[in-house]
Amino acid sequence: MLRAVRRLLRQSLDYAGLFPPAGLSLPVAVEAYSDYLGHPQAEILSSFVLPVQALPEAGRLLPEDCDWAFSGLLKGTEIREASRKIAEFRRRYPQARVEIIEADIPTDVPLEEHISELSDTFRQTFVFVEIDWRGLYERQMDAVLATWDGFGVKLRTGGLTPDAIPPPGVVANWIRATAARRLPMKATAGLHQPFPHFDSDVGAGVHGFVNVLFAAMAALHHQPPPAQLEAILRAGRDVFVFEETSVVCRGERYSLEQVDALRANFFRSFGSCSFLEPVEHLERAGLIG
Repeated sequence: MLRAVRRLLRQSLDYAGLFPPAGLSLPVAVEAYSDYLGHPQAEILSSFVLPVQALPEAGRLLPEDCDWAFSGLLKGTEIREASRKIAEFRRRYPQARVEIIEADIPTDVPLEEHISELSDTFRQTFVFVEIDWRGLYERQMDAVLATWDGFGVKLRTGGLTPDAIPPPGVVANWIRATAARRLPMKATAGLHQPFPHFDSDVGAGVHGFVNVLFAAMAALHHQPPPAQLEAILRAGRDVFVFEETSVVCRGERYSLEQVDALRANFFRSFGSCSFLEPVEHLERAGLIG
């Protein structure tokens, strides 16, 4: 793997095998994740994603002395109960790490109330708040920004039906707004392949995770107009060039330092219900071998 590609993709994929379309049972997903940690491309792998409510069962399935990183999903109405489950999990399995909380906030309660409770409850854990691309997301981002630096925002980039997929122009604007506020972000859903393609199961075109990464890169370092970010999100494999110490997108070159800044300070990860499918498509695209 080229050094620039390694830096771009290292620990970028959060494994969400419990969720559709994979929809694996917890025992099967735990076994799969354990196997993937021994895969030749395991450096791409990041956290195991699961509902916080499933932590007790997951703990009973873990290998001995497990030091896995977990990302726990919760609803805004479950904050106190989730906190108790995480504390108990950490007590029972001290080598396992619940590093991330991903919070889905209901719309019937002011976002600021939930953010305040999240910040009071999870000060030792990084929290991603899911921000709906259909809503007034810039106002919600400002509410997140006004709390403390342990927060980021999460974008849902796909789903099981065409209406769940945000158009490229919407994603471009969402990423640009996030970068302007220097809010760390992650993306999830529908990102199974590196580049855009038509998904016959969904019946629509879907986003590519490499395109989302590069749109975030451009937004972080240059803040180009939304139309330029949209062009990156729509681009095919041919506009991307990967070299040993730099990466290029639509003629714009990014150094290793800029790649590192992207991953450390802005684009943290993307969620996928598959590990093998993204890896296989990366191999086919010649990005890893």
